[in-house]
Amino acid sequence: MDIYSFPYSLPSYRARLAASMLGFEFNTINIDLMAGEQKSEHYLAINPIGKIPTLVDSYKGEKLVVSDSMAILRYLTRISESSAWYPEKQLDVAAKIDVYLSMVANELFESVEKSRIIKAFQMIDEAEYPACSSLAYQLFTQIDTDLSNSKFLAADYITLADIAVISTLIYFEEAGLSLDNHPNIQRWMADMKGAEGFVAPTLL
Repeated sequence: MDIYSFPYSLPSYRARLAASMLGFEFNTINIDLMAGEQKSEHYLAINPIGKIPTLVDSYKGEKLVVSDSMAILRYLTRISESSAWYPEKQLDVAAKIDVYLSMVANELFESVEKSRIIKAFQMIDEAEYPACSSLAYQLFTQIDTDLSNSKFLAADYITLADIAVISTLIYFEEAGLSLDNHPNIQRWMADMKGAEGFVAPTLL
């Protein structure tokens, strides 16, 4: 299994973190976004969209390519030996996971991830930061409340929801945000960092 990745890319980290926590052995192949390597002929032959991350695996003797970090997470759960990461037959847990996955792809992207792009990379107009940070703190309050009643986000054990959400929240400082008023998130984050297979991101 190969994961094409860029060290400072949040979605790339999400894919690497999921593969590690689910117990897969994989090779990380760095694609230099700053040098435009994602648009090279070699990489476009792998992923014609020219984005990262991309996971390349073998399936029935053929090369299987999965692009987009959320699609990669779902693929990894499907081939995992454990159904606990996404217990489809436990409808209440599966529904909570789906809600969090949607939050990661939408609201957390529009708040925390965009705040990081503004503050750490200056790739989005600073004028958008107040709206992004305001939404981020609304979500922090919601997540903190959820964690006041549960050790982890969707169950009393780690699921795909925890992996997806922490892959964004762990960059809160680079996004210019604070977790000082959210003790349950801080506790949960410490638990996640101590979990088997956890790998830290490459920070700026």
